[in-house]
Amino acid sequence: MGARWLVTGAQGFIGRYLSAHILHSQPDAKVLGIGRSEYLNDCFTHSVSGPAGLTPATLPEPVRASFQDACFSYQRADVTSCADTADVIEAFRPDFVVHLASGLRGDSVEKLVSTNICGTAVLLQAICGSRGQRPKVVIGSTAGVYGTAVAGLSLVESGACSPADDYARTKLIAEGIARHSAAGCGVPVAVVRIFNVVGPGQNERHVAGRIAAQFAAAKSGMRRNLELGYLHCTRDFIDVRDVAQGLIIAAVRGEGTLNIGSGCERNVEELVNEFSRASGLDIPRTIRTEIPTGGERSVADIRRMRALGFAPTFCLRASIEDIWAYYGALWHLSGGILSCVKTRYNLRL
Repeated sequence: MGARWLVTGAQGFIGRYLSAHILHSQPDAKVLGIGRSEYLNDCFTHSVSGPAGLTPATLPEPVRASFQDACFSYQRADVTSCADTADVIEAFRPDFVVHLASGLRGDSVEKLVSTNICGTAVLLQAICGSRGQRPKVVIGSTAGVYGTAVAGLSLVESGACSPADDYARTKLIAEGIARHSAAGCGVPVAVVRIFNVVGPGQNERHVAGRIAAQFAAAKSGMRRNLELGYLHCTRDFIDVRDVAQGLIIAAVRGEGTLNIGSGCERNVEELVNEFSRASGLDIPRTIRTEIPTGGERSVADIRRMRALGFAPTFCLRASIEDIWAYYGALWHLSGGILSCVKTRYNLRL
């Protein structure tokens, strides 16, 4: 009998890809996703920009197809509810729990505390109080807990943390709660700090989605310039499909604190240039000069994950090509490199 995986925040961007990757790579596994929202068959819970305005972000076909598998089920449950969470743990008896339910950067402090801190505490309480075998728990955290990197140095798990905003602060507190609670009742736990995720279908709150939407509008003739933030800050961009792979490795083999990133430092201007190449467009740019909250530099030291067998497979160019193909289908675009990547994109998870 295959492993039983419980994924919180299962309808979020990473949660969807993780669930699909488990189903794809472990045909005998059972996956139960939980979240606050009603189950959506063919789209994420967020919207993206289309030619007629905001539209539900459709699931890429390889991801959508995975959820037709009888080994996947979804249950509406609030991870901050003691009763909901305890019932799920007792009924499903998971072997692995991947905790991705989270407030978002920009949410109110009250919502961040409720979801990130209280939700983590409630989940660990339910696991520790269950009568079944203790599952392995993976806590999804963020590279934002570190603050900014020192010039020339990657961010290592043992390094000091200096979160710059309420989102990152609540995630750091949640990490501590998870470690303390798990140690008290013998639950194995791994905390994964995820760096800057990119991939098809991403919320436009994030830089790659925001840039892609502007290029799509420009390609369709609906805008003439790009409005961009500070271009010279560096980030560790990691494809969501590699994040899914990393979370499974952390669950099966990992312990302690682990960075999930590409280990490569790229500035935002490179991201823009990759979209320019993919779209075949070179258009004027309006650039803001204020440095973002995350600071000027961020890159992961991923030696601990590499030692567990983690090896990112998507280079930034491939990720951007697939994001552009996603928007091309949404906007009914042609030209650039869209036609030559569409088949590849539809075939791979």
